[in-house]
Amino acid sequence: MKEIIQEIQNKLRLAMDGANSAAMRKRGLSYKMNFGVPLVTLRQMAIPYKGNNALAELLWKEDTREFKILAGLIQTPENFENADIWIQDIDNMELAEQTSMHLFSKLPQADEYADKWIKSDNLYIKISAYLTYARLFQKEYKFEPKEELLFISTCFIDLQTANVQLTNAIINALKKYGRNTSLKGEEILSACLKSNLKEDLKKTIYADMLFEFNYYLSLTSLINQN
Repeated sequence: MKEIIQEIQNKLRLAMDGANSAAMRKRGLSYKMNFGVPLVTLRQMAIPYKGNNALAELLWKEDTREFKILAGLIQTPENFENADIWIQDIDNMELAEQTSMHLFSKLPQADEYADKWIKSDNLYIKISAYLTYARLFQKEYKFEPKEELLFISTCFIDLQTANVQLTNAIINALKKYGRNTSLKGEEILSACLKSNLKEDLKKTIYADMLFEFNYYLSLTSLINQN
């Protein structure tokens, strides 16, 4: 395994982007090691190692940006049982986005994890929950009626936070869910109007989602006609 990790390190050094790494540090990404390798390169780099779960576990434990992203790409979702452990280590938006996209949203119990994580007081655990839900909604995941009401209600409670990253993750999830049917979009818009958000924020979010739902449903209708 040491030889494989050394092989990956050599590939990372060859693909290193010092300017990108420095820019990330300025934005607050505080890894012990950050090669600044672009995400598209990391996705290609992960291909030969996919399914090597022991390697993924070792990579995740290292405080290296590329190792952690590669771990989420390499790990097999079907038999992964350490999601609750890994998520404790997520402390930035990029890692939350990449791990939710490539691993968490593909877990057999992805909805159960997201439901649990959305209740967390930890910012990036909560963000990861919304990012995971957004990916599930793209696959047309549906709640039971009571669960749907609770989810939408939770969204508008969490939107009262001043954190921009969390706000964006919530709005993205709501947009993805509202796209599924016009009825769901109407329910979300109605909940927005009834929420306790500040009026200027409420108007901004309402207008943004209304445009999204109208555009997407019009596009879907046009595609179906053809």
